[in-house]
Amino acid sequence: MSYPVYHAVDVADALVRLSLAEKKPLTNMKIQKLTYIVYGYWLGFTNFQLFQDTVEAWQYGPVIPELYYRLARYGANFIQEPILKESSIPESSEAYELIQAVYNKYKNLTAGQLVHLTHLPNTPWSNTWSVRQKGIISPDEIRDYYQKVMLAQ
Repeated sequence: MSYPVYHAVDVADALVRLSLAEKKPLTNMKIQKLTYIVYGYWLGFTNFQLFQDTVEAWQYGPVIPELYYRLARYGANFIQEPILKESSIPESSEAYELIQAVYNKYKNLTAGQLVHLTHLPNTPWSNTWSVRQKGIISPDEIRDYYQKVMLAQ
């Protein structure tokens, strides 16, 4: 089976739209963490990458640099509008269902709490950060980690 491949900004836009519908806007940091978690669960479920953008180990957890720089103009402020003019992930798709499920599961956590989750021992971030700061986190390591997370739930 094959799945469509999106960009991280597509996933982030879907998350922002969900948050705005609930009047709970997100910051760049929280979007980074939620986008990473969606990516991890998707890899764990499907063995396919939801997007091809690289994920790096930065000081405050996993970051998708292309997405970070696209949203950098907001600083630590809330993002009050969709990122894209039109949503590119159909609401009827499996990808959107997962985005919605991850959003609903983690929406009440703060960005700091999400950073803490990604900094736990033996996470893909902690394993990469200990070897090389700002190193690329392997999709295989992310997949393996999220498969373990799913088994533990």
